[in-house]
Amino acid sequence: MAVIAEPVIDITDDRLARRNAVVLAVAQALAGGNNTVIAATTGIIGSILAPDPALATLPISVMVLGMWSGTIPVGMLAKAFGRRFALQTGSAFGVFSGLVSYRPSCAARF
Repeated sequence: MAVIAEPVIDITDDRLARRNAVVLAVAQALAGGNNTVIAATTGIIGSILAPDPALATLPISVMVLGMWSGTIPVGMLAKAFGRRFALQTGSAFGVFSGLVSYRPSCAARF
């Protein structure tokens, strides 16, 4: 049996790790800013578009409940099939939700 007498010092170039950290930090900052803008403007836009002012914050409430109810299942998907599959599944649900909520007649008014 061969034994290495001296420990091997692994000196790797960490430029890729630094780049990834910067990219992830910028993405996190943009995502946090996006949620703040959505929460701040949804009530205002909802009060303009809703037939009843009591329904103005219903869209943001449904969005928060949807994120809340999807957290555990996506975590279970990530554990069972991997993070990439969980991300792709969540993205597919996001695209589907956007297509369901899109109304061409609404876009023609603006």
